[in-house]
Amino acid sequence: MRIYAHDFDRDLLSSTTTFRYPLFSAAALISSAWAGFDPAFDLFEDWDFLIRLAQRGDFIRVPRITCEVRHIKGADSIVLSSPEGSPAFRRAKLQVWRKHGVDNDLFANVFESEKRRAITLEGNLVEARGAHNRLEQEVARLDRDKHSLIAQISALNERLNETLMRNSHLEGANAEIRGALDGANRERYAAVARIQQLETALDADLAELQRTNGALQGEVVRLQNLLDTIFQSRTWKLHTIVERVKGRG
Repeated sequence: MRIYAHDFDRDLLSSTTTFRYPLFSAAALISSAWAGFDPAFDLFEDWDFLIRLAQRGDFIRVPRITCEVRHIKGADSIVLSSPEGSPAFRRAKLQVWRKHGVDNDLFANVFESEKRRAITLEGNLVEARGAHNRLEQEVARLDRDKHSLIAQISALNERLNETLMRNSHLEGANAEIRGALDGANRERYAAVARIQQLETALDADLAELQRTNGALQGEVVRLQNLLDTIFQSRTWKLHTIVERVKGRG
Protein backbone atom coordinates (compact mmCIF):
# COMPACT_ATOMS: atom_id res chain seq x y z
CA MET A 1 0.00 0.00 0.00
CA ARG A 2 1.27 3.47 -0.90
CA ILE A 3 -0.15 6.55 0.82
CA TYR A 4 -0.09 9.83 -1.12
CA ALA A 5 -0.59 13.09 0.77
CA HIS A 6 0.53 16.62 -0.10
CA ASP A 7 -0.74 20.11 0.56
CA PHE A 8 -2.13 21.97 -2.44
CA ASP A 9 0.38 23.51 -4.90
CA ARG A 10 -1.20 25.04 -8.02
CA ASP A 11 2.07 25.18 -10.00
CA LEU A 12 2.85 21.55 -9.29
CA LEU A 13 -0.69 20.51 -10.21
CA SER A 14 -0.35 22.40 -13.54
CA SER A 15 3.10 20.96 -14.31
CA THR A 16 2.43 17.24 -13.96
CA THR A 17 -0.26 14.69 -13.40
CA THR A 18 0.44 13.14 -10.02
CA PHE A 19 -1.29 11.08 -7.37
CA ARG A 20 -0.05 13.51 -4.74
CA TYR A 21 -3.03 15.72 -5.56
CA PRO A 22 -6.77 15.14 -5.60
CA LEU A 23 -7.88 12.18 -7.62
CA PHE A 24 -10.67 12.94 -10.03
CA SER A 25 -13.03 10.82 -7.93
CA ALA A 26 -12.82 13.54 -5.27
CA ALA A 27 -14.31 16.10 -7.68
CA ALA A 28 -16.49 13.97 -9.94
CA LEU A 29 -19.70 14.95 -8.16
CA ILE A 30 -19.28 18.62 -9.09
CA SER A 31 -17.85 18.16 -12.61
CA SER A 32 -21.13 19.11 -14.28
CA ALA A 33 -21.07 22.51 -12.58
CA TRP A 34 -18.17 23.62 -14.82
CA ALA A 35 -19.16 22.18 -18.18
CA GLY A 36 -17.69 18.74 -17.43
CA PHE A 37 -14.78 17.35 -19.45
CA ASP A 38 -13.05 18.83 -22.50
CA PRO A 39 -13.87 16.42 -25.38
CA ALA A 40 -10.59 17.39 -27.10
CA PHE A 41 -8.65 15.15 -24.70
CA ASP A 42 -8.20 11.39 -25.10
CA LEU A 43 -5.87 11.34 -22.09
CA PHE A 44 -5.73 13.49 -18.94
CA GLU A 45 -9.23 14.92 -19.27
CA ASP A 46 -9.48 14.53 -15.47
CA TRP A 47 -6.17 16.38 -15.00
CA ASP A 48 -7.40 19.19 -17.25
CA PHE A 49 -10.63 19.37 -15.24
CA LEU A 50 -8.75 19.59 -11.93
CA ILE A 51 -6.57 22.42 -13.30
CA ARG A 52 -9.72 24.30 -14.39
CA LEU A 53 -11.32 23.63 -11.00
CA ALA A 54 -8.20 24.87 -9.18
CA GLN A 55 -8.47 28.14 -11.11
CA ARG A 56 -11.69 28.84 -9.16
CA GLY A 57 -10.15 28.24 -5.71
CA ASP A 58 -7.62 26.29 -3.65
CA PHE A 59 -7.99 22.67 -2.66
CA ILE A 60 -7.85 21.90 1.05
CA ARG A 61 -6.31 18.55 1.94
CA VAL A 62 -8.19 16.49 4.50
CA PRO A 63 -5.48 14.70 6.53
CA ARG A 64 -6.92 11.22 6.28
CA ILE A 65 -7.52 8.55 3.66
CA THR A 66 -10.46 9.69 1.51
CA CYS A 67 -10.05 7.46 -1.54
CA GLU A 68 -8.60 4.03 -2.36
CA VAL A 69 -7.36 2.94 -5.80
CA ARG A 70 -6.79 -0.73 -6.53
CA HIS A 71 -4.79 -2.00 -9.48
CA ILE A 72 -6.19 -5.33 -10.64
CA LYS A 73 -3.92 -7.74 -12.45
CA GLY A 74 -5.05 -8.23 -16.06
CA ALA A 75 -7.23 -5.10 -16.09
CA ASP A 76 -6.84 -2.63 -18.97
CA SER A 77 -7.13 1.15 -19.24
CA ILE A 78 -6.27 3.90 -21.65
CA VAL A 79 -3.34 4.93 -19.44
CA LEU A 80 -1.93 1.42 -19.44
CA SER A 81 -2.20 1.30 -23.22
CA SER A 82 -0.31 4.63 -23.38
CA PRO A 83 2.18 4.35 -20.49
CA GLU A 84 4.38 7.18 -19.26
CA GLY A 85 7.20 7.82 -21.76
CA SER A 86 5.19 6.75 -24.76
CA PRO A 87 4.54 9.25 -27.62
CA ALA A 88 0.80 9.35 -26.84
CA PHE A 89 1.50 10.07 -23.17
CA ARG A 90 3.91 12.91 -24.09
CA ARG A 91 1.50 14.42 -26.66
CA ALA A 92 -1.33 14.42 -24.11
CA LYS A 93 0.81 16.25 -21.52
CA LEU A 94 1.92 18.84 -24.10
CA GLN A 95 -1.73 19.34 -25.01
CA VAL A 96 -2.61 20.13 -21.38
CA TRP A 97 0.37 22.48 -20.98
CA ARG A 98 -0.44 24.40 -24.17
CA LYS A 99 -4.10 24.81 -23.19
CA HIS A 100 -3.24 26.23 -19.75
CA GLY A 101 -0.21 28.28 -20.83
CA VAL A 102 2.33 26.37 -18.76
CA ASP A 103 5.69 28.13 -19.36
CA ASN A 104 9.31 27.90 -18.24
CA ASP A 105 8.73 30.15 -15.22
CA LEU A 106 6.18 27.71 -13.86
CA PHE A 107 8.54 24.77 -14.39
CA ALA A 108 11.33 26.76 -12.67
CA ASN A 109 9.06 27.41 -9.70
CA VAL A 110 8.10 23.74 -9.57
CA PHE A 111 11.76 22.71 -9.86
CA GLU A 112 12.80 24.96 -6.94
CA SER A 113 9.87 23.78 -4.84
CA GLU A 114 10.58 20.13 -5.59
CA LYS A 115 14.31 20.70 -4.96
CA ARG A 116 13.54 22.08 -1.50
CA ARG A 117 11.19 19.21 -0.91
CA ALA A 118 13.85 16.74 -2.10
CA ILE A 119 16.44 18.35 0.21
CA THR A 120 14.01 18.10 3.12
CA LEU A 121 13.25 14.49 2.24
CA GLU A 122 16.97 13.75 1.92
CA GLY A 123 17.58 15.30 5.36
CA ASN A 124 14.72 13.26 6.77
CA LEU A 125 16.14 10.18 5.05
CA VAL A 126 19.59 10.82 6.52
CA GLU A 127 18.05 11.22 9.96
CA ALA A 128 15.95 8.11 9.39
CA ARG A 129 19.05 6.17 8.33
CA GLY A 130 20.88 7.43 11.41
CA ALA A 131 17.96 6.41 13.58
CA HIS A 132 17.85 3.09 11.75
CA ASN A 133 21.57 2.53 12.38
CA ARG A 134 21.12 3.45 16.03
CA LEU A 135 18.21 1.05 16.24
CA GLU A 136 20.30 -1.67 14.58
CA GLN A 137 23.08 -1.05 17.10
CA GLU A 138 20.57 -1.07 19.92
CA VAL A 139 19.01 -4.26 18.57
CA ALA A 140 22.49 -5.83 18.29
CA ARG A 141 23.25 -4.77 21.87
CA LEU A 142 19.91 -6.09 23.06
CA ASP A 143 20.59 -9.32 21.17
CA ARG A 144 23.95 -9.63 22.90
CA ASP A 145 22.30 -8.85 26.22
CA LYS A 146 19.64 -11.42 25.41
CA HIS A 147 22.25 -14.13 24.74
CA SER A 148 24.12 -13.08 27.88
CA LEU A 149 20.92 -13.26 29.90
CA ILE A 150 20.09 -16.64 28.37
CA ALA A 151 23.55 -17.89 29.40
CA GLN A 152 23.08 -16.45 32.88
CA ILE A 153 19.63 -17.99 33.15
CA SER A 154 21.04 -21.33 32.00
CA ALA A 155 23.81 -21.10 34.62
CA LEU A 156 21.26 -20.12 37.27
CA ASN A 157 19.06 -23.05 36.25
CA GLU A 158 22.02 -25.40 36.63
CA ARG A 159 22.81 -23.92 40.03
CA LEU A 160 19.14 -24.17 40.96
CA ASN A 161 19.05 -27.84 39.91
CA GLU A 162 22.22 -28.49 41.90
CA THR A 163 20.73 -26.70 44.89
CA LEU A 164 17.48 -28.67 44.55
CA MET A 165 19.47 -31.94 44.44
CA ARG A 166 21.53 -30.89 47.45
CA ASN A 167 18.36 -29.86 49.22
CA SER A 168 16.85 -33.25 48.41
CA HIS A 169 19.94 -35.02 49.82
CA LEU A 170 19.86 -32.76 52.88
CA GLU A 171 16.17 -33.50 53.38
CA GLY A 172 16.96 -37.23 53.22
CA ALA A 173 19.85 -36.81 55.67
CA ASN A 174 17.64 -34.65 57.86
CA ALA A 175 14.98 -37.36 57.87
CA GLU A 176 17.61 -39.93 58.88
CA ILE A 177 18.91 -37.64 61.62
CA ARG A 178 15.38 -37.00 62.83
CA GLY A 179 14.78 -40.75 62.88
CA ALA A 180 18.00 -41.30 64.83
CA LEU A 181 17.11 -38.45 67.20
CA ASP A 182 13.64 -39.89 67.69
CA GLY A 183 15.22 -43.28 68.52
CA ALA A 184 17.76 -41.64 70.83
CA ASN A 185 14.99 -39.66 72.49
CA ARG A 186 12.99 -42.82 73.01
CA GLU A 187 16.04 -44.50 74.49
CA ARG A 188 16.72 -41.40 76.64
CA TYR A 189 13.14 -41.35 77.86
CA ALA A 190 13.38 -45.07 78.69
CA ALA A 191 16.71 -44.52 80.47
CA VAL A 192 15.27 -41.59 82.41
CA ALA A 193 12.28 -43.70 83.40
CA ARG A 194 14.62 -46.54 84.47
CA ILE A 195 16.77 -44.11 86.44
CA GLN A 196 13.67 -42.72 88.08
CA GLN A 197 12.62 -46.27 88.97
CA LEU A 198 16.10 -46.99 90.36
CA GLU A 199 16.08 -43.71 92.29
CA THR A 200 12.68 -44.62 93.74
CA ALA A 201 13.95 -48.10 94.71
CA LEU A 202 17.18 -46.60 96.07
CA ASP A 203 15.23 -44.10 98.10
CA ALA A 204 13.12 -46.95 99.50
CA ASP A 205 16.24 -49.05 100.27
CA LEU A 206 17.92 -46.03 101.87
CA ALA A 207 14.87 -45.38 103.99
CA GLU A 208 14.81 -49.01 104.99
CA LEU A 209 18.54 -48.93 105.73
CA GLN A 210 18.08 -45.81 107.83
CA ARG A 211 15.28 -47.49 109.76
CA THR A 212 17.46 -50.61 110.25
CA ASN A 213 20.46 -48.52 111.30
CA GLY A 214 18.29 -46.63 113.76
CA ALA A 215 17.00 -49.90 115.17
CA LEU A 216 20.58 -51.26 115.44
CA GLN A 217 21.77 -48.10 117.13
CA GLY A 218 18.87 -48.39 119.58
CA GLU A 219 19.79 -52.03 120.25
CA VAL A 220 23.42 -51.11 120.75
CA VAL A 221 22.43 -48.45 123.24
CA ARG A 222 20.15 -50.94 125.00
CA LEU A 223 22.89 -53.56 125.18
CA GLN A 224 25.45 -51.02 126.34
CA ASN A 225 23.09 -49.91 129.06
CA LEU A 226 22.54 -53.56 129.98
CA LEU A 227 26.30 -54.13 130.18
CA ASP A 228 26.71 -51.04 132.27
CA THR A 229 24.01 -52.31 134.60
CA ILE A 230 25.70 -55.73 134.81
CA PHE A 231 29.13 -54.22 135.45
CA GLN A 232 27.70 -52.11 138.23
CA SER A 233 25.82 -54.99 139.92
CA ARG A 234 27.10 -56.72 143.13
CA THR A 235 26.95 -60.05 141.43
CA TRP A 236 29.45 -58.94 138.77
CA LYS A 237 31.69 -57.46 141.37
CA LEU A 238 31.68 -60.73 143.40
CA HIS A 239 32.30 -62.65 140.19
CA THR A 240 35.28 -60.47 139.50
CA ILE A 241 36.74 -61.07 142.99
CA VAL A 242 36.26 -64.86 142.63
CA GLU A 243 38.02 -64.87 139.32
CA ARG A 244 40.95 -62.99 140.72
CA VAL A 245 41.22 -65.48 143.58
CA LYS A 246 41.29 -68.33 141.10
CA GLY A 247 44.04 -66.57 139.31
CA ARG A 248 42.03 -65.68 136.24
CA GLY A 249 41.31 -62.07 136.99
